[in-house]
Amino acid sequence: MTSLLKSDTESVTYTYDYAEPAALTLNQMGMIEDCNDAGEELVGFDRGDLLQRHISKLLPQLADEDLICDGHLNSKLVHLARCGKCFRLQSGKNVDLFLGLIFVQLKNGLKSKIRIMFNQQIRQSDSKF
Repeated sequence: MTSLLKSDTESVTYTYDYAEPAALTLNQMGMIEDCNDAGEELVGFDRGDLLQRHISKLLPQLADEDLICDGHLNSKLVHLARCGKCFRLQSGKNVDLFLGLIFVQLKNGLKSKIRIMFNQQIRQSDSKF
């Protein structure tokens, strides 16, 4: 059995796998302002093709929803996300993905942004409905 305790003079290096969650950052009007590498991979579009597009192009269920209401995240969307509602992502890979979402409001003074993180893939479908 190998001891996990090290003397004060030894350094220990820990390695672990960390998967960055796929995420998009939107302005209050729902326009995509940023996308991390994992988000770019998931949605199947280059970052440059995503910027300044409305989120409803990827998540059609958000087309008629105000993301911010009275200065706060839309409570209906937050509730649906917390209840495990699946949202359809129309990816650039010609495959629809059904994902859980996490909505986070990022405030900086009077301005606020919305971060959408993709929680998990529930199922995928090659057909549109």
